[in-house]
Amino acid sequence: MRNEEFVPLVCRVLHKVQEVIVPPVMACLCGADGLSGDPMDSFNLTYTAYSRCLQFLIQWKLPTLVLGRGGYHNANTARCWAHLTAVICGRKLPQDVPDLKYFMAYGPDYELPISYGNRKNMNTKESLEKKIQHCYSQGYTPYRSSDQEMVGFHAQDCIDFLALPSKQSGEEKYEEESEQYGLNKCACYH
Repeated sequence: MRNEEFVPLVCRVLHKVQEVIVPPVMACLCGADGLSGDPMDSFNLTYTAYSRCLQFLIQWKLPTLVLGRGGYHNANTARCWAHLTAVICGRKLPQDVPDLKYFMAYGPDYELPISYGNRKNMNTKESLEKKIQHCYSQGYTPYRSSDQEMVGFHAQDCIDFLALPSKQSGEEKYEEESEQYGLNKCACYH
């Protein structure tokens, strides 16, 4: 999946969350293992996808804690988090990676932008729409804990679901992976 499919899907889920839950604060976990070139090999994203989703959240004008996680291609992870930090601070970074201890890891172009890899996108518009509708159909029912009043939304199951291959690639495998990832649970947590 590339930026042009990922960003609209994530923003649609987040928009639905915003309609249902009006959180007083947000925590945004930016797991960089969806970047092109990452050994996890699940997506084919550039940091632009992450920044567009983050900008969508920032426009809600809520106190927001942005965290990093994952990312197993160290140079691309550093590029992504540097870019996201600049977005949060309203700054623009230079294209060239500065001369630093691990400069050689940023080759062959030694620039901040991340290029798409050659990974084929196995998703169709129809399969993505079906997956997003599945997420919507699971409902978003917030609850309150007796010891905490903060309510949040756990969208990771829906995001993981978007990464799964479509049913067309093997119904049994699809059902197994859906069960493995607990995709019948798009629920809220505190």
